[in-house]
Amino acid sequence: MSSHQKSTSRLLKNDIVLLAMLVVVALILFPIVSHSKKPGVYALVELDGAEYTTLNLNVDATLTVATNHGTNTIVVHDGSVSVESADCPDKICVNHASISLTGETIVCLPHKLVITIKSDNSALESEGSIDAVAE
Repeated sequence: MSSHQKSTSRLLKNDIVLLAMLVVVALILFPIVSHSKKPGVYALVELDGAEYTTLNLNVDATLTVATNHGTNTIVVHDGSVSVESADCPDKICVNHASISLTGETIVCLPHKLVITIKSDNSALESEGSIDAVAE
């Protein structure tokens, strides 16, 4: 066996070991990452980087957001959020699947609209309450 064949077989063997190790690590991490996402409580709707409103995922609703950039119709149904219609040219936000798990987002770049699922209840508290920093 020539030295070239030995180095090629050694490289192949090392590649297989590395690939096997990566598969094992992925199999260990997958359940941890997939179970870390939990159902959200509300959807945070932001326009141009600023909070616009929040939508409770437990209450079915339809919200039309009209700005100088365009119009989006957001629908909350059965604990999930989707963009039903938009007058943007690409319609990526409309074609996006409904979201319901913490951290998931829908983005409409032409309209500068971002919808993010959140899990804490702080945004759903009554608007008349005083926050701890203000007291």
